[in-house]
Amino acid sequence: MTSNPADAKLRVFVHLAREFGRTAWKQRRDKGEIVGINHDDPYGYRQAEEMGCVVEQSEDAPESSLTRLVRLGVRAALGFDLLHAWRNRKGIFSAEVVWTHTESQALAVLLLARLRRTSAKRPTIIAQTVWVMDFWESYSLLHRTLYRCLLRRADMLTFLSPSAAAKARRLFPDTPVEFLKYGIRADEPLDVIHRERHTPIRILTMGKDRHRDWNTFVAAIRNDPRYQAKALTGAKIKSLLAGVENIACERAKTNAELRAIFQWADVVVVCLVDNLHASGITVIEEAVLCGIPVISTDAGGLQSYFTSEELTYVPANDPKALGSAIDLLMGNDAMREAKAQRALTRMKSGDLNSRSFVARHVELSRRFLQIGRTGHPSGAVPVAAER
Repeated sequence: MTSNPADAKLRVFVHLAREFGRTAWKQRRDKGEIVGINHDDPYGYRQAEEMGCVVEQSEDAPESSLTRLVRLGVRAALGFDLLHAWRNRKGIFSAEVVWTHTESQALAVLLLARLRRTSAKRPTIIAQTVWVMDFWESYSLLHRTLYRCLLRRADMLTFLSPSAAAKARRLFPDTPVEFLKYGIRADEPLDVIHRERHTPIRILTMGKDRHRDWNTFVAAIRNDPRYQAKALTGAKIKSLLAGVENIACERAKTNAELRAIFQWADVVVVCLVDNLHASGITVIEEAVLCGIPVISTDAGGLQSYFTSEELTYVPANDPKALGSAIDLLMGNDAMREAKAQRALTRMKSGDLNSRSFVARHVELSRRFLQIGRTGHPSGAVPVAAER
């Protein structure tokens, strides 16, 4: 009987940033250094093993002070970590398909493939990037030229926001581009939808992404006795909080501490400036899984993840609108709980979790291998049924 190629195990190499390799991740997780709703492996990519794949992930090579200095110097010059990819080249080039998580890994793998002799077989490269479209115009001419040369050689470019994907299609019209909805682990029973409302209203905001809008958040509730807020962030906002008595800047050092803070909160607010990479989506998904209603700036393509029936959206740079949204949501128990429940249902049963995110990678990879290298596929690919 002839075997069906579609039934064969797909050999996948997932190239991740240094300190995010499988071994390093486990060591950090065992020490409690990775805080959040996470898998035992980075981002849950190993779930692909349940979908007919053999998954290998990048590992961190030992470094002396000198070799680390050299690696960081090369990274600073290029804008991506080439030496980390070089140290993982055996796994990269023995795979059928390579997945990357950000542009630092994508560009490095693409450069390695470019430097490889043309007669050598190379894997299919599905190059995911996050911030490159946001900062494209800010790159030097030399870096833009290099990045354009490399990214156009990807078999597919993937992005976490439809805004970034749309810009990439204009920049790389001959390269397939897909929007993939990023999702986190959604299999733990964390949700508590029916939550007691407190006075003052307890507001939680989180994250250190450069696209967080701390100014608008602080202006919306500054020293208003109706609100008590906690800001979990490593961002440098100490000067902004000078004289502000109702916002405390904290850090959650363990998952137990993070869980306690989620249980404390009445509402999670994600305040953003305009961006192209769905800034805040991880925080939003963590809040949703804990059954907390979310108010977010309408930016970064977030409405492609959750609709206004599931999250409360406010315009950018509008403290008054944010304050009004908090009052409206917290003043209507039925609406607040209904939104939280609909958002939670979408995450657990829809395409907004890590399993569907990985399944989409598997679908795209198998499609490329089935058509060979005779041409690029076009159009969207359905999310895999395994989710």
